[in-house]
This record gives sequence, C-alpha cells and structure tokens, in this order.
Amino acid sequence: MKAGFSLTRAFSVTSLLGIVAIAAVLGLFYRWVSVENLKSHVTRANSELAQALANTLWGNFAGLLDHEKLGDDLSILVDSPLVPHIDAEVRAKLHGLSVLKVKIYDLHGHTIYSTEHSQIGDDKSHSKGLRVALSGGSSDKLMFRESFNGIDGPLAERHLIASYVPIFNDADEVEGVFEIYTDVTDLVESTNRTAIQVLVVVTLLMLGLYFYLLVTIRRADRVLRAHGQRERDEREQRIRYLAMHDVLTGLPNRSQFNTMLNRAVGRAERSGNMLGVMLIGLDRFKVINDSLGHEAGDKVLTEAAEWIGRCVHGGATVSRIGGDEFGVVMENLFSHEEAGMWAKQVLEHFAEPMAVDGREVVVSPSIGISLWPNDGQDTKQLMNSAAAALHRAKDTGRNRYVFYTDDLNSRALERLELEMDLRKALEQGEFVLFYQPRVDVANGRVAGMEALLRWNHPQRGMVAPGRFIPMLEESGLIVPVGEWVLREACRQCQAWREAGYAGLRVSVNLSLGQFRDGDLPESVATALSESGLPAANLELELTESTLAEDTSSAGQLLRKLKAKGVSISLDDFGTGYSSLSYLMHYPIDRLKIDRSFVRDIVSNHEHEALTKAIVLMGNSLDIGVVAEGVEQREQLEMLAALGCDEIQGFYYSRPQPANKFLSVVAGIEEGWVEGETEELQATL
Repeated sequence: MKAGFSLTRAFSVTSLLGIVAIAAVLGLFYRWVSVENLKSHVTRANSELAQALANTLWGNFAGLLDHEKLGDDLSILVDSPLVPHIDAEVRAKLHGLSVLKVKIYDLHGHTIYSTEHSQIGDDKSHSKGLRVALSGGSSDKLMFRESFNGIDGPLAERHLIASYVPIFNDADEVEGVFEIYTDVTDLVESTNRTAIQVLVVVTLLMLGLYFYLLVTIRRADRVLRAHGQRERDEREQRIRYLAMHDVLTGLPNRSQFNTMLNRAVGRAERSGNMLGVMLIGLDRFKVINDSLGHEAGDKVLTEAAEWIGRCVHGGATVSRIGGDEFGVVMENLFSHEEAGMWAKQVLEHFAEPMAVDGREVVVSPSIGISLWPNDGQDTKQLMNSAAAALHRAKDTGRNRYVFYTDDLNSRALERLELEMDLRKALEQGEFVLFYQPRVDVANGRVAGMEALLRWNHPQRGMVAPGRFIPMLEESGLIVPVGEWVLREACRQCQAWREAGYAGLRVSVNLSLGQFRDGDLPESVATALSESGLPAANLELELTESTLAEDTSSAGQLLRKLKAKGVSISLDDFGTGYSSLSYLMHYPIDRLKIDRSFVRDIVSNHEHEALTKAIVLMGNSLDIGVVAEGVEQREQLEMLAALGCDEIQGFYYSRPQPANKFLSVVAGIEEGWVEGETEELQATL
C-alpha cells in the first residue's frame, strides 16, 4: 500500500457518494415506476369512462359531427342547443368522479365539444397524443397546472393526467376521440411521499451497511498500514544491509569494513590495546575464474569467506573488501605473534582442496598484516600498510603472510608508479621483443624462436617480465599489447626469411585475455597479411589453464586458428591441468615440457620418467615435443636420447634482441660448444 493512502478515507468518500447516487437513482426509479403505473391505471379508467360516455351519449354528438351543416366555422357549436343538453348529461355521468374536464374531437382534430366551452372549435390536429388516438391507439400525459378550469370551476396547483381515448363504430373504425382530464394530485403526492419514505429507508439501510463495512475497513486499513510499515521497514533494512554488505558472501563490504575499522581504532586509542588488520587475497583467482567460469569463481569466493570466518574468532570481524580480497579486523591483540598465529591458521585451512562443481580446486591465500599504532594511526594508513604487505606476499611467492615494514611502503609506491608508466609504454614504443632460439635435436639447426616481451623503461631500463606482465593481465592491457607482439613477431620473422632464413618459425605466447577475446582469429589473419609471413611459419603458444576454461569454445577457437594454417603448441605441459583430453580433442602440434622437469632430469628419476612418458606420448600421437630450460650438456644428451624433437634454453642462447639474433643463429649452426657459446654471448 502506497505511503499516504488511507483505505478508510477512500472507502468513506466513495461509499458516501455511492450511497447518495444509489439512493437518488432508486428514488427516481421508484417514482418513475409508480407514475407509469398510475398513468396506466388512470388511462384504463378513462378509457372505460370514455366508452361508457360514448355508449350513452354518442348519439347526442352526431349533430355536432355534421360538418356539411356547420361549415368551416366551428365556433358556432358553442351556441348549439345540444351543448347545454350534453353538459347536463356529462355532469351527471361524472358526478363523484375525479374527472375535471372532457373534450371530444372529430376525425380532423377539431374540438367539437369541451366542458370548458371556450375551447370548442379549437384545432388540435398538431397534438401528438390526439394523432395517436386517431390512429386507433391510446395515449396519456402527466402534467402539473398551477391553475386549471374544471367542471366545477377554477382549480389551483393540480396534477392531471390527460388521456386520449379513440371511439370506434360498429365497423371497428375510429369515429371520434375523447380527451379526459383526471385529477391525480392526491395520488401523485402519495407517490412522492412513498418515494421519499422508500428513499429514507434505503438510505438508512445502506448507512447501516456502510457503518458496518466502515468498521471492517478500518480494521483492514490498520492491518494493511501495519503490514505496509513492516514492508517499508524491511525494505529499508534490506537497502541498508545491501549498502553495507557484500551480496555474494553476506560479509560486510569495504564501506562497512572501513566503518568498523575506524570504530576499532577509536576503541584501541581508549584502551591502548594492539589492533591488527589482515588483508587476504586469493592467489591466481583470475585464472580460476576465467578457466572454470564465473559461477565456479563465485562458489570459490563463498567457500573462502566461510573458511576465513572459521579461522578467526573472538574479537575479529571478516569483510569482503572487493574482488578476491578479504579483510579482517583483529582487536585486543597481545602481540604481533598472535596476529601471525591467526594468519597461519588461514594458510593451514586453505591447504585443503575445495570441492567446486564436482572437482577439487586448491586455492592458496596471500596475507598482508598491519598493526596499530606502529603501522598506522588511522584507517587509511592501516589499510595502505596492509595492502603493501599483501603485495609483498604475492611478489615473494604467494601462499604466505607478511607483516608490514617501512621498506614495503616504498615498494608499494614503486609498484604504483610502475603501473602508471605501464599504461603509457605501448603508445610511447617502450616495448621490445627478444627472441630465444629453438634448436632441432636431429640436425642441430635453428628451427625457430620464441618471441619474448621486454619493457625498456626510459628511466629504469629493462624491467623484468615477472614485474610487469602480471600488471598487464590485471589491467586488461594484455590484449592490445599481445596484438602488438603478434604483429611485430610476424614482421620480424618475415624480415629474417627475406634475409635468407626461410625455414625460421616464430612462436608467440597467447594470454588468457587474448584467448577469450573474440577477435583473435582476425588479429592473427591481420598480422600474417600485413607482414606477408606464411601461416606455416607462425606458432601460437597457450597454457593448459587456458584450455580448461571452456572445452567447447576453446575447441572451436583452436579449429578456427588451425584453419588459417598456423601451428598450436601447449606450453608448460606437465603442470597444472594436464589432461590427455587436450591432446585427443584439440589440434595440438607441439608440447613444451615445463622447465621444472628439465632442470632436475639428470638427478631426479621421477622427472626423467615423466619426461620420457611425455615424449613417448607425443611421438605416439604424432605431436612434436620441445624441452624448455635446457642449460647443461647432460640435459641435452638425455633429452636427445629420450627422443625430444627440439631444445630451447640457455645452453644454446639466452633471449636476444632482434639485432643480435641472427649472429647467435649462425654461431649455433656452426656448431659452437657450450663454452664457446658462453664466451660469444659475453661479447654480445
């Protein structure tokens, strides 16, 4: 029910108006019915009276109807000797009746007789009622006269009914018309009184019903108002709740967290007890969200919220700060070790896998901790300090907790500046590509190279890929930067082909953002077209986590890319989401064994066995196998013995800028030994 609307008031107004309207209509209807009945009754009586007069007196009127004797001047009928005689007869017949006047008309509508002699000779042919009677019907009319000349003299304020009654001869033909005026004043007044009585009774009954319903409506109105108020209160509470809580997890949101932290700081200032802020970020949540879908990502967030809530208790409140970050306010701490103990509990709890849509997912948290009063005097400082510690935890390997230190603040500022510079790097041409050769094990020739992105910062120099590539992915810049890498790598490879190295094949890494972008096939086609590079000389690398996103859409996209003639390689194979289904259902041309297996292949029998299994599987499926991270001759020899097709790593060359790459290619193909390679690279 709308605010301000009163059911009682609306009912009262509409009901009273309805009562007045119904009573008026009912009264008018009753009076109309009564009058019609009265007219019908009086007309019947007048018809009978007219017939009686005609039966006894009509012969006396015969002379009055003889127009041939009278001529056109009917006024002479007034002086006819028949008139007094007829008057006497009519008066005698009407004695004691309520008839006040009698008139007789001929077939032409002329008044040949009237108890009011002055009307004899009048032409009434225009009268509607007379015309009806002349045609054989009867008609009547109720009228009110303030003065009227009746048989017995003048009368005042009378209700009359004038009835036109046809007189038929033996041949059933109309031979004249009687007009009889009957006084119905008493009957009309009685009808009016009865109508008023009916109106009063009906009104009283309806008023009784009205007051009964009014009591009921008032009760209903109070119930509805109370219900409406409850709904408004609940709606307002819901709005306030949504304004202060996260819809997905039900935890307090950032706004409410800041409010709670501000109050906690006030209490800490009064009590002097230590206060801690713990920011928890889920590691690689974007990969989980992108690969398993947003619905699964929401389930992970919900489960993580419950786990964190179970790990902290007694004086701690948990909030969802936003995205994959959660905040915890820890009050009344005895020492920083207690905050560390709570952080350990969170890490230990998250060591167990989560069950999401029938699969187990391991989610690790990174935790940053700041303490009042050492790390900040207010909410903003404490949050900034905890955020800096959280970034440090992620940068140093994730799945750990880090306390804030003064050094972290400078690191956080440096990261912020780096992010701002990164947004301008593409348009200012600060990105460059380095190339690392891939050597064919069978003939020792360079089969191709992997294009690797580098950032040549104007002040900082070369920025390590591990520092800026995650920033590209988080900001969404990875898509336009990836398109630039694709175009530049194709252009450079075609330039080397034209310089005499026609067999070179360039490998370009695809990010998850590019893979999800619907324009990827068009971007590949554009890069090939603009550069003139044959599609067979382009290889696109993607990771297994990218394929885990959506098997149907991933398969369709890979088939579109393969239709353009490019090669597809699966990077970091053997880690993460390794599945034979990728190799069975997707058009994969090469597998790249992850460097973590190659590094220990000589000393670790398990890594040797796993690498051998990958090579055998690739050979049986006619899929090429590339080993990354080869740094020692022993690794090269073992991989060659296992049947690996191509080698990539520092043993042959580190990634090189474009202007030095061909020199390295020439040296490799001339058969440099490891020491010679290192000596040459020292001069490059």
